[in-house]
Amino acid sequence: SIIGGSIGQVFFQKSVEVKNNKEALKNLTLNTYKKLFKLGIIPFSIITAFGDYIFAFAFGSNWVIAGEYAQVLSIWILFVFITSPLSTLYLTLEKQKEGLIFNISIFISRIVVIIFGSLFFDDAYITILLYGCTGTIFWMFWSLYLLKLASINIFAVFLYTIKYILLFMGGLLL
Repeated sequence: SIIGGSIGQVFFQKSVEVKNNKEALKNLTLNTYKKLFKLGIIPFSIITAFGDYIFAFAFGSNWVIAGEYAQVLSIWILFVFITSPLSTLYLTLEKQKEGLIFNISIFISRIVVIIFGSLFFDDAYITILLYGCTGTIFWMFWSLYLLKLASINIFAVFLYTIKYILLFMGGLLL
């Protein structure tokens, strides 16, 4: 949060300065996305692969389940880490309505997922897994939407993101 918040403040300031220069805004946004992604992918991949072991080692065997929850939530948190600083772009480009729609949608989805998971599965792990998957989908699409606002080829960024997630997490899991 501290790192993302600091980067977000700097990004907001610079994006306001270059908002009328589409190429500069595009480069600033893409470079910030890639830096945040590179900064976050390693620790979040480690949590995804070994969260249960890390929590058990650090806090004791009673904390294994918390590590398992961290594992299923880590990709979602990675996208929150990447996208939160970039989300000031909707202020820069005066897209507050879209930001409101996103926040309302994700709020409703969280409630629905928790109710659905608890009623149909009656299992905390599956409910948290659904919560993490839903959050990942929402934040990934929010990220792509913000990149699109900056005139960035979202298909290329999507492929870049998926490739490195699979590469890092696949490598760790092997």
